[in-house]
Amino acid sequence: TPARYLECFEFFLAPYPVGGTTADGDPSKAPDVTNNSWGCPPSEGCSWDTLQAAVEAQRAAGIMTVVSAGNAGPGCGTVSDPPALYDAAFTVGATTSSDGLASFSSRGPASNNQDNPSLMKPDIVAPGSGVRSALPGGGYGDMSGTSMAGPHVAGAVALVWSAKPSLKNDQTATESLLDGSAYPLASVVESCGGDYVDGPNNSWGYGLVDVQQALSEDITLEPTALALTETNGNGNGILEPGEVFTLSPSWFNPGTLPVPDVTGSAAMGTGILSAKTTAGYGTIDGGSSSSCSTLDDCYSARVATARPNGHVDRTVTETLSSGETKEWVLHIGDSFADVPESHWAYPYVENIFHNGVTVGWSGDDYAPTLEVKRWHMALFIARALTGSQTFPTTGTVPDMGPYDCSPGGTSVFIDVPPDDPMCSAVHYIASRQITLGCRPGEYCPYKPVRRYQMALYLARAMTGQLTFPQAGTVPGMGDYDCSEGGHSVFADIAPTYPHCAAIHFIAAHQVTFGCGGGNYCPDAIVTRAQMAAFLVRAFDLTLYGP
Repeated sequence: TPARYLECFEFFLAPYPVGGTTADGDPSKAPDVTNNSWGCPPSEGCSWDTLQAAVEAQRAAGIMTVVSAGNAGPGCGTVSDPPALYDAAFTVGATTSSDGLASFSSRGPASNNQDNPSLMKPDIVAPGSGVRSALPGGGYGDMSGTSMAGPHVAGAVALVWSAKPSLKNDQTATESLLDGSAYPLASVVESCGGDYVDGPNNSWGYGLVDVQQALSEDITLEPTALALTETNGNGNGILEPGEVFTLSPSWFNPGTLPVPDVTGSAAMGTGILSAKTTAGYGTIDGGSSSSCSTLDDCYSARVATARPNGHVDRTVTETLSSGETKEWVLHIGDSFADVPESHWAYPYVENIFHNGVTVGWSGDDYAPTLEVKRWHMALFIARALTGSQTFPTTGTVPDMGPYDCSPGGTSVFIDVPPDDPMCSAVHYIASRQITLGCRPGEYCPYKPVRRYQMALYLARAMTGQLTFPQAGTVPGMGDYDCSEGGHSVFADIAPTYPHCAAIHFIAAHQVTFGCGGGNYCPDAIVTRAQMAAFLVRAFDLTLYGP
C-alpha cells in the first residue's frame, strides 16, 4: 500500500530498531543506495504524485533510489507508475542476453508525470532477461523483468562509490558518470522519442550500464591558470611586501566524465600569512575548466612585510579533494632599486627577472636606461627560449661550421673567443639562425641593438624562420604590404625597406606599438627597460601561473 511504501522511505532516512519508533531513528545508519524492484499502480492506491515527495527526500539525503522501469512494454509511454516516473529516481529498463532491449521493458516518456509529461525514461538499462536468481521458498531459477535489471544498477552504484569515494552520495555526478559511460544500443531504433544513435531516448535511456568503463577513466585535474587580486595594494598585478591578496587558481578536467564537488586546501609557505586556506570549485565537467572565483570561494593571504634582497618567490601548496597537488609560485616585487613600482617598465622587468631572462645588472639595480648590446640580446633570447641560464657549449652553426665554447675550442666568430662567458649564448642563437652576425665572421658583441635589429632578432626567434609574411594586419593600426607599391602602418618604414616584414610581423603580434607619432624609429637604440617589454610580449612570459 502507499502507506507501507511511505513508511519504508521514512525508515531509510533514519533507520530505527525493531520495535522502535521514528523517534529512535539514526540518520547515520541510512543506506547509501536502495533497489526498488516494485511499482505502485492506481490499483494499489497510488496517484502519480503519491510518492514524489518521499523519493525527492531520499535524493536530498544522498540516498540513491534505483527503480525498475516496469514490465508494460513495448509500447511508448508505459513508464507510468510511481516511483519509476519521477525525475529524482534512477530508472532502469531491461536488456536481453544478447544485449538487445527486452520487449517487456517499459518505455518512456513518463507521460503520467504531470510535472513533466515528456520526462525521458528509463535513464539506463541493464540485464533483465533470464537472469539467475534466488527463488521464493528456496532454490534458484531464471527470472525475467526489470526487477532483475534494477539490482545490477544498484550494485553498479555501490561499486562506483567504493572505487571513487569522492562520488559517494553525489547522485547528480554519479548518474552523469554511469550515463556517460553506458553502451548505446544503437541497433535498437524505436519511435518513442530521443536520440537512437548515442542516447538518451525513451527506450534504452543512455544505454547499457558499463561499470568497467565507468571506472576505467582515471581523471587527473590539470592546473591551468592563476589569478591574483590585490585587496589593499596598488592594483598593479604584482605582489609587494605587506599586500593582502586573493588567490584564484583554475583547474581543467581533461577527461570526459565529471569530477564532482572539488574543494581545495592551501598550505602557505614562508613569507605568506594565511587568512583563508580553503577554496571551492564545484563539479568540474569533462573537457571544462573551473576557477574558485566562479563560486566566490577562493584563498586569501598577506605577504610578509620583510623582503630579502634579490629574487624572491614564495609558495602556496594547494591540495584538491580529488587528490591533485600543485605548488603555486608567487613572485614578490620590488626587486630592483632603480625600477620602482612607479616605473612604466616595472611589471615587465619583474616578469623577465622571475622567468630567469635577466639576473639584473649590478647589486640591486637593473639599469633600465642602459643600451642593449648585441651580447645582451644573445643572453636575453637564449634564456627566454630555453628557460635556462646555461646553453650547449658545442654545436654547429648552419653554413658557418662547428663551435666549441671551452678553453682551446673554436668559435665561428672571430670577435667571440671560445672562452668568452657569452660564447655559448651567442652561438646558441646563431645555431638557430636568429643572428647571422654583423659582418662575415663577426658578431660585434659590444655594438648597441637598434630597433630594426630587435625586430629581426625577435621575429626569427618567434618563428624559427628567416623570412616573414609580406602582408598582414597590425591590430588597431591597419593592413600592411611590404612590397613595391604597398603600404606600411609606420610613417618612417617604407614598404620597400629591407626589414619592413620583420617590423610589421612583431607589430602584428603586438610586441611593439611603435615609438610614437605613427613612427617606428628603426635606428633608435633599444634600452634595457624597453627590451623587457619586448621580451615579455614576444615570448608570452607570465609572472603567475602554472
